[in-house]
Amino acid sequence: MNITEKFHDVTIVYTDRLVQITTDQALINYLNQKGKNDARNLAKHILTRYQELAGQPLQITEDSLTVEILIHVYLDKLSVLLQKPTPILRSDLRNKLLSLSQTLKSHSEIIDCGERSVDNNRHIFDKLAPFATVITMLLEK
Repeated sequence: MNITEKFHDVTIVYTDRLVQITTDQALINYLNQKGKNDARNLAKHILTRYQELAGQPLQITEDSLTVEILIHVYLDKLSVLLQKPTPILRSDLRNKLLSLSQTLKSHSEIIDCGERSVDNNRHIFDKLAPFATVITMLLEK
């Protein structure tokens, strides 16, 4: 499977066990809408559409995919936020997010969202998934 589609002008490529989202102005515009929860809505769409196209679910949770989208798109914003102490995040989580944001900066033109078997970063986003609400609050302002 190798299918490309547009969702609100956001380019998404569906392949076996992997979805790629183009990080461009269309994605930024979509995430900056007034309705908010835009990253979660995009994640829901991707997971539903993958199921339709592949006939089986993509083995990524909605929270993990939401976090991955937000962190990739808002790396600069995240880095600035993480420089400041905040009562919302424990210091160990803040340090992990800061390290992750620095690592991902060089890989932000295309967001590769893959299952664990094809994406060596999946475990990081899976561990951050329980904090999806907090990460969304910090980044989707």
